[in-house]
Amino acid sequence: MDQALWIQPPPTGIIFSISELLLTLFELERAFWINSSIHCILA
Repeated sequence: MDQALWIQPPPTGIIFSISELLLTLFELERAFWINSSIHCILA
């Protein structure tokens, strides 16, 4: 019974995971944009 509860995450956990994922994607996109800008400046 405990195992079944562990398999199903609570809704707040899902929302937190999605927000974490979006934040990570945003950070990666920002880092990529900064790298692209630096390459443009150096080139």
